[in-house]
Amino acid sequence: MVLSCCAVGYKNRAGRGSVSFYRFPANQEQREKWIAAVKRDGWQPTPYTRLCSDHFAKGHRDSNPLSPDFVPSIFHLTPSHKRHQRHQAMETFEKRRMRKRKRRGAVFLQTVYTAQLNTAEECNTSNTLAGGTNAAIDVGVGLGY
Repeated sequence: MVLSCCAVGYKNRAGRGSVSFYRFPANQEQREKWIAAVKRDGWQPTPYTRLCSDHFAKGHRDSNPLSPDFVPSIFHLTPSHKRHQRHQAMETFEKRRMRKRKRRGAVFLQTVYTAQLNTAEECNTSNTLAGGTNAAIDVGVGLGY
């Protein structure tokens, strides 16, 4: 069976260019949004129905419900200014996503650094209890190293 896009006016098929094809989601809420986006009256997708990557601002679907690519939005009937707005919304979303990742990375690094400091403090405390901060060095000297 040849994969082809189900959107009206699109003749994309598998094997022509670098187009990806996506099944309609199993999640009923997201599936209904996809069906509404396709805008075909009285139509229901089958398990074999596919939608091509041309209908997503970034060229692929996104599983994040906050992403503009959660639901396909670019079709031949979409006015060019609306397409431009979708691309801008996707760029804004990606910038926010990257900022969040950077913040999470900074928090992770801060946590690791704090853990290393705590470990170092514990080592210093145990060395002090053993007879001074140079206890490990004194043991090495006593063994003739």
